[in-house]
Amino acid sequence: MFQKANMKRNGVFSLQSLMAFPLVMIPLLMTGIFALVFHYYTLSAADTTASRIMRLWLQSVENHLNEFLGKPSKLNLVLAQDIGKNGIYHINDLRNTETLLRREVSRLIQNHDAITYVGFGGSVGEFVGFRRNATNSDFSLTLKDFRTNNIMRSYQGGTLDSLALSEYPTYDARRRPWYKAAITAGGAAWSPIYTNRDHVQDLTIASVLPITGQHGDLLGVIETDISLNRLNIFLQDIKGNSHGEIAIIDTDGCLVAHSRRTSVASESDHACGTTDARRIPANASPSPMLAKAWRYATEVHHLTTGRFELSGDDGRIHGLILPYNSQGLHWNVVVALPESEVLGNIRQSERDVLILAVLSLFVSSAFGLWLVNRLARPIRQTAQAANDLARGEWPGELPEQQTVTEAAELVHAFNTMSERLEHSFGRLREQICIDTLTGQLTRIGFIEAFSALASQNRGPAIMVRLGLDNFRAINDSVGYHTGDVLLAAASERIRNVVGNQGLIGRFAGDEFVILTMGSPADALTLVHQLAATFAAPFALSGDEILISASIGYCCDTLTPDSHDPWMRQSGLAMTAAKRRGPGSSIAFSPDMEAVMGDNLRLASDLSHALSGQQLCLHYQPIHRLSNRALVGCEALLRWKHPTRGWISPGQFIPLAEETPLILTLGSFVLETACQQMRTWIDDGTLPPKANMHVNVSGRQLLQSDFVQEFQDVVVATGLPPHNISLEVTESCLLPQGVLGMGRLSELRSIGANISIDDFGTGYSSLAYLHQVPFTCLKLDQSFVHRLAEDETSRSIVAAVTHLSRAFSAEVIAEGIETTAQLNLLRSMGCTLGQGFLLGRPMSAEDFAKTARSLPATPPSLL
Repeated sequence: MFQKANMKRNGVFSLQSLMAFPLVMIPLLMTGIFALVFHYYTLSAADTTASRIMRLWLQSVENHLNEFLGKPSKLNLVLAQDIGKNGIYHINDLRNTETLLRREVSRLIQNHDAITYVGFGGSVGEFVGFRRNATNSDFSLTLKDFRTNNIMRSYQGGTLDSLALSEYPTYDARRRPWYKAAITAGGAAWSPIYTNRDHVQDLTIASVLPITGQHGDLLGVIETDISLNRLNIFLQDIKGNSHGEIAIIDTDGCLVAHSRRTSVASESDHACGTTDARRIPANASPSPMLAKAWRYATEVHHLTTGRFELSGDDGRIHGLILPYNSQGLHWNVVVALPESEVLGNIRQSERDVLILAVLSLFVSSAFGLWLVNRLARPIRQTAQAANDLARGEWPGELPEQQTVTEAAELVHAFNTMSERLEHSFGRLREQICIDTLTGQLTRIGFIEAFSALASQNRGPAIMVRLGLDNFRAINDSVGYHTGDVLLAAASERIRNVVGNQGLIGRFAGDEFVILTMGSPADALTLVHQLAATFAAPFALSGDEILISASIGYCCDTLTPDSHDPWMRQSGLAMTAAKRRGPGSSIAFSPDMEAVMGDNLRLASDLSHALSGQQLCLHYQPIHRLSNRALVGCEALLRWKHPTRGWISPGQFIPLAEETPLILTLGSFVLETACQQMRTWIDDGTLPPKANMHVNVSGRQLLQSDFVQEFQDVVVATGLPPHNISLEVTESCLLPQGVLGMGRLSELRSIGANISIDDFGTGYSSLAYLHQVPFTCLKLDQSFVHRLAEDETSRSIVAAVTHLSRAFSAEVIAEGIETTAQLNLLRSMGCTLGQGFLLGRPMSAEDFAKTARSLPATPPSLL
């Protein structure tokens, strides 16, 4: 109508041909591919180079260790042959042994830098040994025999005449780790790492060999030591100026040597190794890189050999573990190499190339964006005009002569849309703020009107929340169309009361909110008028429907920010009014918030009460008044809360009725009561014609499967339907309408009895009673309590009694507490009754005991 389909506009170019996507994405994609390929080849080169360097280092370490550890063993063989075969050893006299060691050590040790100490321990614990001094040009002597009074001393100059450096009175060579290692091995072996007992006391590992005499007797043990510090120096030489690390680690995770100048010895509480050689754990190495690599390899991946990689603070770390096993030694040689050591300037080159690529991408993208920006100018103009339109500012007409065809069509379409919106915006605004059904304000319209009123008035004001009682049930029974007509009629009555001086809003279907200026006294008048306007029934489609309203209200000084608290307060008051009963009205009080919180917690606890076996039934006896014969009982639901104790049904039943939980509780009560009645009839506790009265809520009655549920229960329990009397309150029957009457008729047709509970407290009529298939009227206890002093109550009771006879129904008087009340009821012709005088509600066990204790009554009197 405003624009023809497939309309074309004159344009030189197509918008799709000028899109910026290829101008931006193609360079970006090429740059990304180039960066990924370059990065991949960089990593590949780094991996290859790192592998070569680490394996070269490990090969050097392995070769040197073989040579490093081989020389002491050869020296031991030479010395052992001289001492064992030439008979130069004499117990506690090591002079000949000292001479041999001095000669051989001076000759052999000069060409073996690895050897730091050569010694001999005799079979009775004596000792002689020579240590290479730091200058490698002379030796210090360590001796224990008769010449030192069997006290081990170290001498600086290598003779007894030189300066004594240290003294160890309790030294016994047989207790030293190297001596024990030789005896245990029975041949050439390596000792565990230990600390020398001389003036140097460095960490040492010794090549040891036991020496036997010509007759096979043990003469002693020859030992050749290697200082671990020498291994450190060797590893430093292999590493050179590299930032990598090389370490030798034993099977306990302790450092044997590392490529640093510091010793691996440690006196820390976290040190590892034997008490004679406490060393630094590998995972606490002075090199953070080595410590991290060892933890990653052993604790995360449990590696014993092979290569690994991990992330470090400055990039990747390459690592390699190689086991080393020789003559009882089981070590791991570990290499850690930072990637920066391998790549050198490659990473910088990679960054330079990437920066160049990004700059090229920026230039090409800038050009593409400039071009797109120029071509998209009509779209931006249209978007700006749309924003103005969204703010309620009607833009002028946009120029429709554009270079691009699509842009010209877009501008034309927007101009057409703007014109149509301008015509319809007023009507749309009205639909948002005004409820189409009732003509009252919607929630949005009410909030805006509230703010406007609050900005102009700061005096006392009244907010009322009014909710129609049982409106959902009315919708279910008479249909939603009739329900809408009822809402419109209720809205009109509210408007007649409030007039044009206040605001009226419709919230949440059947709920209305009213705001008007006025004092607390005015609030009471307004509430009374609203309640009175619902006293008369509504004439709808030829039927009369009587509906009440629950009202909550609050009063205070009107301010712009009082909307939210007033809505909450009036809502709490309305909820409290609904709990009190249909047609109630309550003013807000601060304690309602605490009560609401408590009710929410109680409702939550109630949802778990059935599964937690907290609910049970008590039974109140029903007697025939003429002879006090027991004719039945009423099942009453009770709740024993685990922390609150017994909770009144008047407190938790209304909470359940607000949720589907009332249906679950109703099913529990019906099934339990029927089962109990079946048991009592079978064991003779109650007579066969006795009645079990079970309360049924209005929501249960409206359930489409309630009749089937009742039939299933009586079949499952084996209880005849005539032993059950379903009680429905007078106040819940009217809202259920025709649907509720139909349910009762179905129940009556299968044999169930129908009782109208609390009779006399609702809006009764003969026409209404004629439609209900009831068999019993339960007279509300409020009339019974006033019998002795109120003539009106006596007249009502007498009238109900006569009325019941007309309908062939019985009357049960509730709440009989005195003998005077009982006698009056008898005299008025009331047949049945219940109350504290005749029996309080009690557990099933107590009820059975009470029933069995009563005197038997002839069946004819029942």
